[in-house]
Amino acid sequence: LLRFENVELVGDLTLARDTQEVANRALKDQIEETQQAQRALHQSHADLETRVHERTSELEELTARLEATIGQLDSESKEADAARSAAETASKAKSQFLAVVSHELRTPLNVILGYQDLLAAEVAGELNESQQRYLARATLAAQQLLGLIDQILNLERIEAGKGELRLEEADLSVLTNEVAE
Repeated sequence: LLRFENVELVGDLTLARDTQEVANRALKDQIEETQQAQRALHQSHADLETRVHERTSELEELTARLEATIGQLDSESKEADAARSAAETASKAKSQFLAVVSHELRTPLNVILGYQDLLAAEVAGELNESQQRYLARATLAAQQLLGLIDQILNLERIEAGKGELRLEEADLSVLTNEVAE
């Protein structure tokens, strides 16, 4: 009976030992799987950290380039403002110059036209046909010059926003004859 119990005990022990070995192997496998998962997690974390660091570096570089571009645009904008201001100043000076020159040209030209009118009215004596033709051409040239001066003044008024547009009919044959003369 004792022997039978010993055999039974040995069987139970063997079964327990076998169960223990299976449990140990299962535990060992779980530990190994956990360690592999932990290594994979550490590697994944390291990879993620590397990518985050790379992206951060790229973003910092892009930010620096963007700030440099903004600085350059600000500088160019200031240069453009300065150039625009200089152009406006030059335009005002040109307008003032043309106004003064036009006035200074109109005054003696009006005197010339006045004397031509006196000559045409033959106040100083009778003119022969050749003299009348020369006087007519001189008067026409003086009137054309006065017209050019008026056009310059009109252009300045338009640029200043004070001019007005006036449409007039023109006789093309008269204009052509004047140009030809």
